[in-house]
Amino acid sequence: MRLFFIGDAMTNTPQKEDGFTPIANEIMEALMKVNLSAYESRVLWFLFRKTYGWNKKTDWITLSQFSACIGLDRRLIHRAIKSLSSKKMIVIDRDDTFKIRYGFQKDFKKWKLSSKKMTVINRDTKLSSKEMTRLSSIQIPTKETITKETIQKKRDIVFPEWLDANTWNEFKKMRVSIKKKMTPYAEELMIKKLDRLRQTGNPPTEVLERSISGGWQGIFEIGGNNGRNNPRGTNTTIGKAKSDEQPYPVDFEG
Repeated sequence: MRLFFIGDAMTNTPQKEDGFTPIANEIMEALMKVNLSAYESRVLWFLFRKTYGWNKKTDWITLSQFSACIGLDRRLIHRAIKSLSSKKMIVIDRDDTFKIRYGFQKDFKKWKLSSKKMTVINRDTKLSSKEMTRLSSIQIPTKETITKETIQKKRDIVFPEWLDANTWNEFKKMRVSIKKKMTPYAEELMIKKLDRLRQTGNPPTEVLERSISGGWQGIFEIGGNNGRNNPRGTNTTIGKAKSDEQPYPVDFEG
């Protein structure tokens, strides 16, 4: 491998001429269709390097060698090897002295890959989080994917230009403090209601601040039918509070 120094920095420029690992195209194409866990993949790549990288079919490898070169705990490596062996993707031979020789099973027709099976490497409190190997092109729902789908399905709240985001967020915090947290759909309805009040001459910021200071879960028309509050001169009852002491209107929505 050629190393070039630029100032104090070292730049690696790998070249095929400095050594390479020959892997048949058919093997790579077969591996493209298999979903392996991160640990299984790392063990497999190390095995390629130790065998095909030295023009060998198999090699004596200890768990310590795996661990030192891959940078994983020996227990994680042992589980990954066991999983690869159960899939018949690697070959393991032991001699009379119990020395272990590892090799890659290049006959991919012998691999045992179930279309429905899901292999789980259990959690170890001192090692890593749960590792799952999906062996099917069909995605198996997990807690993680379900959570992501739920987040994606949540409504995106679009703030109108006339709505002050800071005041709206303070209103939401107040709702949480009185244990009346709004759902995304409830927020949409509340903003529509606030828009109707705005169109009848009620400044949205003042309407929200009034509800915040009063600890009200709803929004209400500011009292009075003067020109500023009701430029149309109509006597609207949209969300109108009875009084500061009785802020719940007839069309009250929780």
